[in-house]
Amino acid sequence: MPQLLSRRDDNGWLTPAMADILRQATGSLPGEDSVRAQIAEIQRILSEQDTPARIVDARPIASRVLFIARPELVGKRSARRPVTPAEIRRSLGAVADQHPEWTLGFIQQMPDDDESVGILLRTEQHQPLRLRQVLVSNAFIHSVSTLSWVAGVTIEQQVVVRDLALLGHLLIAGSETARQHIVRTILVTLMLFNTPAELRFTLVGTGSTVYGDLVGIPHMLGRVVEDPAHGARLLDGMSKEVQRRWQWFQEREVNALPAYNELLQRTNQPPLPRIVILLDAFSDEDWINNPDRWVEPTYDLLVNGARVGVHLLCAAAQPEHIPEPLAGVLESQIIMRSARPDLAAAVKGGIHSSALRFADAFLVENQRGAAPLPVELCTVAPEEIQRLVAYWRGVAVQRAREMTSRERTGLTDLLPELAGSDLADRPATPPLPTRTRAGTLVRATQALASPNENVVLQRAQALAAYLGWIGIGPLHDVLGLSPGEARAIMAALQNLEVVETGDGPVLRFVRLAESPLSPEGEANGES
Repeated sequence: MPQLLSRRDDNGWLTPAMADILRQATGSLPGEDSVRAQIAEIQRILSEQDTPARIVDARPIASRVLFIARPELVGKRSARRPVTPAEIRRSLGAVADQHPEWTLGFIQQMPDDDESVGILLRTEQHQPLRLRQVLVSNAFIHSVSTLSWVAGVTIEQQVVVRDLALLGHLLIAGSETARQHIVRTILVTLMLFNTPAELRFTLVGTGSTVYGDLVGIPHMLGRVVEDPAHGARLLDGMSKEVQRRWQWFQEREVNALPAYNELLQRTNQPPLPRIVILLDAFSDEDWINNPDRWVEPTYDLLVNGARVGVHLLCAAAQPEHIPEPLAGVLESQIIMRSARPDLAAAVKGGIHSSALRFADAFLVENQRGAAPLPVELCTVAPEEIQRLVAYWRGVAVQRAREMTSRERTGLTDLLPELAGSDLADRPATPPLPTRTRAGTLVRATQALASPNENVVLQRAQALAAYLGWIGIGPLHDVLGLSPGEARAIMAALQNLEVVETGDGPVLRFVRLAESPLSPEGEANGES
């Protein structure tokens, strides 16, 4: 389940809090007074057209308002009848004439109330949907996988969430700007809720160069690969990785990545991360003219990759640009309206063509056998992407510094080395976010080597100062204490106000007091 707050995985990586990356947009919803005025105006004009309807609900989102209207009775007393949806739809023409600044759409029948119709309204004051606004929806929060992402919002304003682990792979078709829009939303969502020990990704194709700002974050495997020759070698290497993983699965008698990682966890081994490959090369002439070099390994990845945790995001200007062997196995697709306008005719559910102007793309899922689902996409601001990249790069730098400090002091082997871009590297355990000042490590090292009557307690204080926290694990691993002894030491540190109070398994470091390690010691000439 995605965690909107920070989450620490089994390898010690800490995801950012969503609120620190995706900021709340100001004025994201229309005001109540504005909505009430729109309700009164729509009801007035419909009544003037002899097609009265009572608006019983208003569902505003940042980009539009959906009004739920229930047709009323018309006619003489002996022949009264309800207004038909078709009559209300025709009367919306009068609404549009009197309010040319409004964009209107019509839903003939609401899925949750067959006696009501839907009236969509967008004004110049409305804003595009932001990623944060859909991530806080119940549909996303209650999803069960950290590989969940938001495919969009339906015409009826239902958030559509899909799990990449279940879909396997995804085709994204549309103009270059539209593809970037969708890909960035997916990658940001995955990087928000997955650590580098759980997810890695690589960028392949000339269309992937626009995501070069992601290079250098710990999720990234190598650099952006543009030319077909290097791309073919990378895809072939990924195909061999799939074969290796499947062989490991057979040796352990499992058939899925979660089951295999569970076995690794039982033996204290790092998990296998999922790998997401963005392949944006299908509309490039150099790639199109050399299909023999890359189509075969790509097909193998599409057929066999998902079950071992390797997933493809395939991007192209048009669905027809996908070679035939690959198109047949790409069953999940997000296709921009401009790339396949003919899909509008296949939409079902009482959605009038006027409502489709509120949709950016169609979600096509051939494996479900369902009709194309029109969806409105959400956006990610450039500064939000920059904050996310800065966060993960900062974690990588901090890990490198911790590794250097460990090698210099020989204090303890608490922090494994930073994982590189090679698949064979072991995922590393990052430092906790609480960092101590420069000089604390030196004092801590001295205390660990200086005998006195309270040497164990002093060593525990030094360890807490170095880590920025303390728990039974470090006290056992570094000082060799039993769980009972470790709990007693933690209680003593709380009495000394060295760590925070509480009964949790991990206590945050507060300060070093009345100790040669304290800052006062430095002031007196001690080091």
